[in-house]
Formats: sequence, structure tokens, C-alpha cells
Amino acid sequence: MYTYKSLQEASDRDGICNTYAVVADCSEPRATRGTDWCSNVILVDPTTELEGSQLVNGVECMLFAVEPALLPNPQCVGSIMRLHRIKAQTFNNRPQLVGKIGKGCSFCLFAGQNQATEPFQASGATYTLEEQDHQVVAALRHFRRRIERPGLTVPESTKRIRDVRPGDVFSCHCKVLAIDKSLDHGVAAFFIWDGTDSMPFPLSADTRQEITSSDEDGSWGAAKRLAIDFEALAASGNTHVPALGTALPVTFSDTQGAPCMPKRGAWIKLQNVSAWVIQGQLQARFTPDSQWSPASYDDDAIAAIRQREQAAHISEWAPSNPREWAAAVSNEMDDVPFTTLRQILSQAGNAAPSRHKCLVRLLEHHPSSVPDFCQPAGSKAGSNSLWRYAVKLRLEDATGEADVLLYGQDGDDFFRTTAQDLQQNQGAAAGIQASMSRLKGQSGRSERGVWMACCFKTFWSERTCPWQSMHVRLLATTISEMH
Repeated sequence: MYTYKSLQEASDRDGICNTYAVVADCSEPRATRGTDWCSNVILVDPTTELEGSQLVNGVECMLFAVEPALLPNPQCVGSIMRLHRIKAQTFNNRPQLVGKIGKGCSFCLFAGQNQATEPFQASGATYTLEEQDHQVVAALRHFRRRIERPGLTVPESTKRIRDVRPGDVFSCHCKVLAIDKSLDHGVAAFFIWDGTDSMPFPLSADTRQEITSSDEDGSWGAAKRLAIDFEALAASGNTHVPALGTALPVTFSDTQGAPCMPKRGAWIKLQNVSAWVIQGQLQARFTPDSQWSPASYDDDAIAAIRQREQAAHISEWAPSNPREWAAAVSNEMDDVPFTTLRQILSQAGNAAPSRHKCLVRLLEHHPSSVPDFCQPAGSKAGSNSLWRYAVKLRLEDATGEADVLLYGQDGDDFFRTTAQDLQQNQGAAAGIQASMSRLKGQSGRSERGVWMACCFKTFWSERTCPWQSMHVRLLATTISEMH
């Protein structure tokens, strides 16, 4: 007959022991720096709930195996786990259980919410059950019903996406909106969402130099801005994405492998990822210390996004007072509700021309030189009436980015300056340059960035290829006068 210790008893003395506990959290298997795979399991039992217990957040159990299929199913949260020949030790002044499956250590998992007497997962083909096993499982099922959790372990560093800053190592409760395995240099990404907006940065912001000194394969040094591939999403039959809230890219190299990829639409608990800024975009990196585990639906996040939608709170970073916006749309658009760039981009496959009003920031413009903003409208040059604006603006909001065309009379209205030979009229060029510098936040930039309300019209150059041929044109918008 086996002898079992409580988690408190196991934590009091280092050594090999057997124990039973409730699974409060379980990570997805991840590759280690060696040849093994690893899962982090958080365990609780009645002794971790005692008043004054030092184990109030549970006890971490690190299980290793030669392949991920031998580790606990991450959906086992709330189950009863039996561990045989697990090593109890202290790590960073905290108790920890460690074992390698197939090298002495073994486990069985019993359902936490029904009366099944056999385990639904076991680490080996054979196992033994005695009367005391059934009694312990029944007692822990009763204990599980009394506590408000599993799922009790929310890391102290848990943050909403809006609160993440470059350099943070953070955890969050989030939903996976999309997955992209087609990136360069063996890098893949999934996009997480919690209904909040990430902090905006100018395009020049980039913190990769802080970590690329240890970048052995060059994958992090080749990092770039990332966006959801809505065409691929539509092709897979997934067309619904939330209108508001940032889709934060989480990148990882192929050393973390496909088995670590969560499923699209899943709610997960993401832990110990590192935040950085790439070309003005906040991203997160999945490192060897990172992990994720399945999580329940986040009621707080859904309630918060519903409140945002009802209040038409389109951006968490833009000033709420329209007088503080750097550009405004014409009066005819006053009654048109704001939409986001994600709403426009995700509907490109419909090839249905429409008008939109968005709250956006300017990232960059092309031509890069303001004197090149105007082109001759015909074969003759020299007369102001024979010049027209032809500019591409790269605009961003919390949900995405788009290249927008500013052309002809719409440019006259936007800049409050008639199209002309800007190479010759240096005064007009200087005025437009000052406006563009202000829009990019280069003059007195605030933490929130410089925002402008803009009106857009979508059109398609080739209806048979809607995803590749959608264009967005800016119109009925004027730069606000400087205050």
C-alpha cells in the first residue's frame, strides 16, 4: 500500500514522495533547451487553503517527458491528480515538485466533477488502484466543490494589454484571434486580444537591440510589424473578429514548435512573455520561460468591451474631446458612427464600396519628401491649376493599419493648401511639412500620440481579386488649425 503526503507535508522536507491534489492550472507542453518537453502544473489541496498557509497560491509541479503526449492534458484543470515518486524540493525559496515521466515518476488523472472510478489519463499503460485511492479521490472531489477555484492561480504580474510597456515580462488572460505560421526565419505568431488597446508608439520606436545580442539564429533581429491575415482567416471559414481592441502579436521561434500553438478562438492564460516594440508596434515574445494554458471565458473582458461598444469608446488612447484631434471630417459625416480599421480590412472580401469614419494616427507618408507631394496634372507644368496632390498615408489605430490614398481635390481640402509646384513654393511646402511633423507626433508628442478623425472611401480595382485589389481613399477631411 502506498503512503501519500499532503502538499504541506511534501513541502516541509525535500525527498521522494507520493501525493494527491487538485489541478488548479496546467500549461501546454513546451520544448525545453534540451530534448525533453515540460508542463507546469499548479496543485492545491486542503492544506494549501488553511489560514496562514504559505502555500495559498498552490504548489508548482514541473513534469518532464520525452514527448508532449506523455504529459498531462492541459484541459485537466479541476481534475484530481495522483503522483507517484515525485521529487519535493525548494526552488527560489518556494516548494516545488519535479519529476520525469518514465524515469520513476508517474501520474493518474481523475475527473473532478463526476463519480468515475478510473482515471481518464495515466502516464503508463498499467496502474493499480486500492480502496484508499477511491477514498482520497472522493475527498478531493468534495474539497474541489468547496473552493471557488480551480483556475485560482492568477499571476501577480497579470496585466491588460493596455497596461503593458516595453521591457515588461507579463502574463495575461486573453483570447486567441488568429494564428500565422508563415513568417520568415522560423518564426510563427498568434494574436491575442482582451478588449483593450495597446499603447501607441511612433514608427521610429524599436527596442529589439535590447535582446538581439543573444539572438543566435537571427530570428529576432529580423522581426517586423505583424498583422492578421484576414484573407487566410476568411478562407478557413472564420470571418468574425471583434471590432475593438488590439490584436497583440505573440511571436516565437520554431524551437517552441507547433505543439505549443493554441487554437484560434481559445481563451488562454499566457504567462511570462516579454514585451518589446518593433517598428512602432508593441509585440510580445514567447521565450523559454514563457508558457500558456487553457483558461475559461473572461467575463470581465467581455463586460468591459460591451460597455465600450455602448459608449462608442472607439479608442482608449485618443483624446475624448474632438477639439484635441489633429484633423476633422466634414459636417456631413457628423452622424456617421466611428468604425475601426479592422472592420474595414476584415470586410475587403465583400468588394462592397462604402464610406467610413475612423480615428487614426499617421505613421509615415510617401513620397517621404513634402515637395514631392504634388505632381503635374497634365503635360504642361507651371500653372497652379495643373498640379494635383498624390500622396499615400500609412495610418494606424488600435486595431490595425492601412495605406490610404490622398489625391486631387481631397488633398487641397486636407492640407488647406491648393496643389502647386511645391519644389518652387518653399513657403507652402514648409507649411505642409509642419503639419506632417505635427501629425506624426514629432513636435511635442504626448504619450497618447496625435490622433485625427478621417473619412475614408473603399473601392476595388479588380473585383475578382477583392483581397488584393481593395484601395482606401481619404476624403472630406481637413487638418485642424494649430492651437
